[in-house]
Amino acid sequence: MSADSLPILTTEEIELLRLIRSLQGTASDRKQVGGNHYAMAIEPVTYCQLNNITFCAANAIKYLSRFDKLPYEAARKSLEKAADYIRREIALLDAKHGGNKAT
Repeated sequence: MSADSLPILTTEEIELLRLIRSLQGTASDRKQVGGNHYAMAIEPVTYCQLNNITFCAANAIKYLSRFDKLPYEAARKSLEKAADYIRREIALLDAKHGGNKAT
């Protein structure tokens, strides 16, 4: 790839890349405890931090991001957990809007 074909990044994109790297820490900071089911381009926690995702939505994202890398029973349990967190997020949204789902 020649220098002429390299993409030009905006200042905002460069800052975002720096922020992602700082949140991910060093290789020793990223050591997965209890398996390698989080081995992905960007960890769910980093994505959620960068996007100010709520607690329940972040947990749903975490479980949805890893379920397909797990054995059947663990994958099913992860999907059930994600569904539970989504139901909780819906309840919070409904409460925020006074129970009026059309608002």
